[in-house]
Order: sequence, then C-alpha cells, then structure tokens
Amino acid sequence: MGAGLDELQPAPMRFLLLFAAATIFAAPDQAKLRIYDIAEAGKPATLADLPRLRDAQKGKMFTAVMPNPVFRLSDLTFLAAARKEKLDLYLPNGPARQDRPAVVFIHGGGFTGGDKAENRSASVSADLARAGYVVVSCNYVLGAKTQEGVWPQNIADCRAAVRWVRAHAKELGVNPDKIAVAGGSAGGYLALMVGLSDDKTGPGATRRRRSRPRFPRSLICTAW
Repeated sequence: MGAGLDELQPAPMRFLLLFAAATIFAAPDQAKLRIYDIAEAGKPATLADLPRLRDAQKGKMFTAVMPNPVFRLSDLTFLAAARKEKLDLYLPNGPARQDRPAVVFIHGGGFTGGDKAENRSASVSADLARAGYVVVSCNYVLGAKTQEGVWPQNIADCRAAVRWVRAHAKELGVNPDKIAVAGGSAGGYLALMVGLSDDKTGPGATRRRRSRPRFPRSLICTAW
C-alpha cells in the first residue's frame, strides 16, 4: 500500500507546496500571452517614440522564443497632464499599414477597481492585436457613482481614448472610421455609453455645441 502525502512530506514542506501551487494558479501569467514591451527600460515613452521603437524590433528573432508576438507600448498619456490614468497601446506584428481597424478596450471592476493591464484586458487586447487590430486599453477615473468627480467623468475618459485614437490615426496606422469600443463587465457598460449616447450632449460629452443625436462612427461591442 502506497504512502500518503502526509507520510511523505513533513508539515512545513506540505505548506510550502500548497502555497506554491496556489501562487502558480492564482497569478496571471502574462508571459503566455506573448506580449513584447517595446519601451526602453527606465525611460517613459511617448507616441513620438513609436516609429523608432518599432524599427528596433525588426532585427530581432521572435519565432523561437515568442512566436507571433504582440508589441505593447505602456502608460501613454491621453488625458490632461495632471491625470494619473494612462493607456496601453497594442500593435500587431508585421509590416506597417495605414488602414488597420482599431479597438478601444475598457476594463471592468465594478467602476471602483480594475486596471488596463490586468490579465483579462491584456489577454483580450493581445488576441485582437494578433488578429490584426490596433488596440488601446485605457484606464478611467475609479470610484462610486456618488463620489464627486467620478460619474460621468468615467464615460468622458473613455470617450477621450476614442478621440485619442482618431487624432493619432496616421501615427497608429488606423482607419479613423473603423474604431470599435469593447469592454468587460463595468467596461461593457462604459463602452455602450460611449457608443450609444451623443458625444456632444450625452453623459461625459464635451458640450461645446448642441447637435442632434446621431449614431457614432465607432462600432459598438461589449464583452462579458
């Protein structure tokens, strides 16, 4: 009759094994997503650095260690300079183009938590980029709806991410008429609000001028 785990391992070792197993299964393993961060270590990147950073990848071998990689440029500014919320840019491998569709992905978290770089956001963004999309995963102001400065600012922040993509369509190689908005959980709600409400008079709008409600050019989609 074989010996059981209690007989084979002393109590401290059993605890360490269980702790290691829990850590392995609980921790998001983004290395499996084959995302390659192209920013230079210790140097904050800007969109102006993108051509140089992309060119630097051309001579590298990715097929063995990281087949079909996705390139990521993290923590780009898209709101006012004083705001801490940033966005991550995901780019597909392959030659540069000027007509790629884009997706703005909005993370979930019950409106009070979550992050643009969480495992689900990174996984969805990487899969979309691998399918040929340019993807932006954005942060937005977090907090309860009753908290001052949160709603509808969270919608306005997500609108700003769409506007950022349109404003930089040429640098990103994006067709500005083919921008989708997607999200998970609370992010799905925000994606709907960005897409189905008027961007001049709806919640979080600029209110610079009045206009009749119209269906925006961005395609609307939501995720779980």
